[in-house]
Amino acid sequence: MTGKPIDDKINPRLRERRDEVMKEALRKKKRILWSTSIITGLIVIIVLLLHSPLMAVKTLYVSGAIHETKSQIEHSLNLDVGSTPMIDENPPTLESRLDEFPWVLNAQVRRKWPWTLSIKLRERVAVARVQDAQGVLVGVDSTRRLLGPVPAPVNLPLLEGIGRGPQLGRHLSAKFANILKVASSLGDQLDQFVTSINYGPNGTITMTIGQKTTVIIGGLGQLRHKLISLFTLVTKENLAGAAQIDVSDPSLPTVTP
Repeated sequence: MTGKPIDDKINPRLRERRDEVMKEALRKKKRILWSTSIITGLIVIIVLLLHSPLMAVKTLYVSGAIHETKSQIEHSLNLDVGSTPMIDENPPTLESRLDEFPWVLNAQVRRKWPWTLSIKLRERVAVARVQDAQGVLVGVDSTRRLLGPVPAPVNLPLLEGIGRGPQLGRHLSAKFANILKVASSLGDQLDQFVTSINYGPNGTITMTIGQKTTVIIGGLGQLRHKLISLFTLVTKENLAGAAQIDVSDPSLPTVTP
């Protein structure tokens, strides 16, 4: 016995409703497919645009650079203004590379859309001069880091008795921390008088004023008072013929002809 198809037994209204639901589901799938295609296309276009010359770095702004030129910074960062896409320049990565510059203490890099890259540098301060690995006189900061040549007319004492230092950007041995502490404590007032700071074979530290006057400071205790005492002597006394100044006891400094 052959029965009628099940579909024929469905109420016409129900069948119509079912067909409408199926058609709506199909239309929804098409809308989703079209929306996905459009969004994907837009993403592709945006990615291509961000990596195109239209969104390249057009302006490089550098502040705080005294010992580095803008061209040196561009070369070091492999940055080609006008061609390098902004999106390819990652600020933390650039900051890490800039920190490798001997003079740079820290760097801040900001992308200012659509076309500007801003670099703000804070440089280290040289407190003395020392010979680098090639025998060239360069600045050294209070952390013992070798910085680079110091342009005239900056008055900085020469560190003697420590031999040649390492490459630029590297640090002097930690055993020279005390002599750097003395150098960094001089300040602008004594820098103009002290020509060298000497590290003795047994670690003793003396200074030289002018060409031949030796200054004995003793240990680093009361260093500030010792330097104040020395400054008072060199500014108020005639020390032209002095062979030695002893400020190891800052309250009783002595001058030896």
